[in-house]
Amino acid sequence: MIIQGLYTTLTILLLRTLYILHSIHSSTIKPNSKRRTKPVKTLAVLGSGGHTTELLTLLTPLNPINYTPLICIVASTDTTSLSRWKASGKRQPDGIHIIPRSREVGQSYVTSVVTTLYSFGVALWKVGKIRPDLVLCNGPGTCLPIVVVTFVLRVLGLCEGKVVFVESFCRVNR
Repeated sequence: MIIQGLYTTLTILLLRTLYILHSIHSSTIKPNSKRRTKPVKTLAVLGSGGHTTELLTLLTPLNPINYTPLICIVASTDTTSLSRWKASGKRQPDGIHIIPRSREVGQSYVTSVVTTLYSFGVALWKVGKIRPDLVLCNGPGTCLPIVVVTFVLRVLGLCEGKVVFVESFCRVNR
């Protein structure tokens, strides 16, 4: 009886995951589709250096009436992103959440397993509390736990959680 219930639950989760993946890959904007009437709860994932500069550029055209609240996630060891955002003179975030990095630069892969699991746990707590409609990210390692947790919450029907990932060119070598 317990095995059958577990099997049914896993089958439902698998079908829901496949449905979400299908809807992501086949989504198109339909001219007669309903317009959203409530603001989009937006989560922006900041990364140090060029990632933050690029993300601020992405956020500039967003209408604050339609994309509110604007919440940002920043890594615990990122010392520059928030000060850059404040200095930019652009719209300031309505909330700031800090999560640990999955892996520090130069950290061994063996120890990064533990720090990544810890980062996923904190991301689950933060994203579960925020339940974003939209996640904007552009490639910092900090975004991996956020994106995965958002997808899982979307599969479970706990948030709308659409992810917009813009490939970053801030570390391209010539």
